[in-house]
Amino acid sequence: MPKKSRGEVRLSPLFNANELGILVPEPHPNRAIQIFLDVASPAGGTAIAPRVTQMPKAVLLLQSVEGVAACGAIYLYIRETGDFYMVDFDAGDNDNLTTREYEDLVLEYGLIEYAACPELVYKPPLPPAGMA
Repeated sequence: MPKKSRGEVRLSPLFNANELGILVPEPHPNRAIQIFLDVASPAGGTAIAPRVTQMPKAVLLLQSVEGVAACGAIYLYIRETGDFYMVDFDAGDNDNLTTREYEDLVLEYGLIEYAACPELVYKPPLPPAGMA
């Protein structure tokens, strides 16, 4: 298995529905995402989600600051539980991503799989081939 550009990936718990005042399950994921963006907005700035992939069980998104090209981070929102996770990589900057870097990392790491099957968040990563 070839090495990935930013090493291993893990999803770190960030917020839960109770902390953000989101209904569980939230019937309108756009509302939950807007609440998350409002909480993530820095002083003097506005958090936006320039990339959002909505799946039946979860939403994968790039959160960044409006007008700042390289300031994004990747998050996963699980609809059933109302939990938000930050996507962390071993190498590289996790919260200064451009839209292009987001798109490349989503493809390279198969991050859409987490949105399609959020149960993967709770499973330990597989060891590299030949290391069982």
